[in-house]
Amino acid sequence: MNNEIAIRLTNINKSYNMPSSDKNRPVLQDLSLEVKAGESVAITGPSGCGKSTLLNIIGTLDKADSGIVELNGRNISRLNDSKCATIRSNEVGFVFQLHHLLPQCTVLENVLLPTLPIATANSPEASHKRALQLLEQVGLADHTNHHPGQLSGGERQRVAVIRALINKPSILLADEPTGALDRLAAEQLASLLVELNQSEGTTLITVTHSSTLAAHMNRQLILEDGKLF
Repeated sequence: MNNEIAIRLTNINKSYNMPSSDKNRPVLQDLSLEVKAGESVAITGPSGCGKSTLLNIIGTLDKADSGIVELNGRNISRLNDSKCATIRSNEVGFVFQLHHLLPQCTVLENVLLPTLPIATANSPEASHKRALQLLEQVGLADHTNHHPGQLSGGERQRVAVIRALINKPSILLADEPTGALDRLAAEQLASLLVELNQSEGTTLITVTHSSTLAAHMNRQLILEDGKLF
């Protein structure tokens, strides 16, 4: 971890329309956040408080109503959809509660999927080598030709983490990554995320209800009433 700021949010506001009302429901209110490069941060809070919304704004899947979002020193707040997609492909990795692996593809094919639609600095051979190295690092070297249906829940989620890291993103965003796992698998995944955060130098933000996962992070924040504490 260094002193460079990887993620800076300044005065972020976000509201959603209420289906049965003319009023908007505020979710994020004048929220600001700084995360250093290589830092790991857990964001906790009650259901519906806006944790996933916050993560989606950081990852360019959603836009704030107002405020400034900066990733690696670049203001991305008003970029068009095409430029946001490029950032997601090259700079940001996502891990969700559900693994979203393609059942018809092998473990190795699933990991390599993010490398296909973009022009990366790595050749296909280099991406293949990196995939094998990462799979070995997480104990799945013998499962490269397996399909998701042949894996346990914890193994599938490990594959999802490696897929998120295959393009060497500087930022990894994890949304309830242990939510669908049993206690042992959740503990193993929490340890893995920290290990990869350190070995890859990737800035990690995870939103979670799990105090166990949160305790593994460098810093813990609570989202409540639209603000971080």
